[in-house]
Amino acid sequence: PESFERDYRKVILEGEAYFQVTEDKTKPFIVKAGEVDIDVLGTSFNISNYPASSVIETVLLSGSIDARMNTTGEKIRLTQYQLLTYQKETKETGIEITSPKYHIDWIKDRLIFDYDRLSDIIISLEGWYAVQIDCPKTFADEQRLSFTVRGENLEEILQSMSFIIPITY
Repeated sequence: PESFERDYRKVILEGEAYFQVTEDKTKPFIVKAGEVDIDVLGTSFNISNYPASSVIETVLLSGSIDARMNTTGEKIRLTQYQLLTYQKETKETGIEITSPKYHIDWIKDRLIFDYDRLSDIIISLEGWYAVQIDCPKTFADEQRLSFTVRGENLEEILQSMSFIIPITY
């Protein structure tokens, strides 16, 4: 909404969204994404909560956020460039350092990869095309590619990639 009527600002998210939130101690901002609540402390971040996905992901670009797992009561404070993953089935959480560009490329008009690891490219392609791509981690970490996606469909991208590296799809 353009304005919030209560003493807090709360949104419920199904899907994916990028937020830039100004801190307001009199009206905290909360994002409810399934079993994870994000308390925003003045920041920019991306959160992904697709119903068909087995994971909820949050990546922090700037500032800090507190993530609360409603099923376990666990609370985690994220700092810049950390990625939080929450497995819906097992209720397990994980944190790693990441490059935020792989998680927010979907908000741009194109994806640009410059000798990037296939494992990072897959993250961007999954968000861009709203699909899940399975690839052996060791293979994906070893392969590097450079290309730009503008308006091509996923079939065209995968076909082009198969000319460069040994993949089938």
